[in-house]
Amino acid sequence: MEKIKDTGNRQEPQGVIDLRQELIDLYAGEQMLAFFEFALERPGNEALSGMCRIAQPKPHSSTLRYLSLIFLVDTPDSATRPVAQKALARLEASALKTAVPGMTDNALISSLHSSIESYIAQTDLLLEGEVNEAFITTQLIPAIARIAQLHLTHVEWWEESRSLAAPPADMPSAPSSLLATVRDWFRRMP
Repeated sequence: MEKIKDTGNRQEPQGVIDLRQELIDLYAGEQMLAFFEFALERPGNEALSGMCRIAQPKPHSSTLRYLSLIFLVDTPDSATRPVAQKALARLEASALKTAVPGMTDNALISSLHSSIESYIAQTDLLLEGEVNEAFITTQLIPAIARIAQLHLTHVEWWEESRSLAAPPADMPSAPSSLLATVRDWFRRMP
């Protein structure tokens, strides 16, 4: 994918975007806390697979208290992309603020470097207090699942995933999608 430089009425290519490097750069200022896998049901069709990464600023890297959530959904055809977009759009500020005590605001940015095969959205949640595992487990994740109508299939805390020496036996050796590639990358990171 090429970045386009806007020069008024003319756009000039800036080079190819390396999605893996973009993710590495994005994560550099953040501390990953957990990720969860989910299914997005579609009546009469196969469910869509997705994953959400939950991170916070590294200590001393920001004065803000926030959580950054990046959602990645496999969208195998043109009909599935609007389904993912609609589900994640439900996470707009008022819905989450009502459901999650201590949240002051959020900004949903959709379609980050998405391709036809995947849909990526990010939301940053501004918080009043400190974040801990209980808050994420008992308040945040259940609210997200309920509002976006996601069915959680697996939650993995980063401390646990860092100790994995190899991916689980049921994981394909050659990832077939961006979601599988990112999942594999998370599990193999030192």
